[in-house]
Amino acid sequence: MMLQLGPRVAPAEQTMTGVVREILADHRFTAITAAEVRRTTDFLHKIIDLIRGCGFAVAIFSDRTPARTLANIFFEIGVAGVLGKPVQLVWSGGNRRSSAAPTDFIRTEWIRYMPGEEDQFRRDVGDAITQIEDGAAFYTKIGTVALDAPDPDLELALELFKQAVLIADDAEARQGIISVCDRLSEAVRLRRGDARDDMASHRSRLLQSVSEFIGLLPPQA
Repeated sequence: MMLQLGPRVAPAEQTMTGVVREILADHRFTAITAAEVRRTTDFLHKIIDLIRGCGFAVAIFSDRTPARTLANIFFEIGVAGVLGKPVQLVWSGGNRRSSAAPTDFIRTEWIRYMPGEEDQFRRDVGDAITQIEDGAAFYTKIGTVALDAPDPDLELALELFKQAVLIADDAEARQGIISVCDRLSEAVRLRRGDARDDMASHRSRLLQSVSEFIGLLPPQA
């Protein structure tokens, strides 16, 4: 969750955050903010790692969000976009005719919270989370296409399968990750000792990354 932290959060943002957490819990998602994860590393690196490891993000702000905090939120939205993570934007302020969107977000779907319309806001957030969950099947399908191509892109397939697992713990995507691991293991075995293999180190690092990800997966319910 990308939002203002600290004691001076506007009431509308507090309401939005509470509802978003409630909806995420209903969908069995764990909601976290950067402040809730304690590490000794650089704070910026921590944020990037959290975004990299999440299924999707929700950005929450209003017309009362301080400019410096808003800059941080939009930076995090940009990082999420680069890493291929879906981001739901949730905003409050102005009136129904005013636009909350900066130029780069004109075509982005927003959820606007209007005080006194909490029920509608809950429905909108719930629908958005459901759509994100449904998107896991799309990631799995495209990952399968990348894996089964005549010249397979194993790295792309891995990222797509991982995204499907992080969002919905898709069983087919889990199997896809195992298939990527098997293909990489075979490639490493066959090309071991080949001094002309310029991709050897990359392939080995990718195999290690896949193996570590598989090792971190909890048993599927």
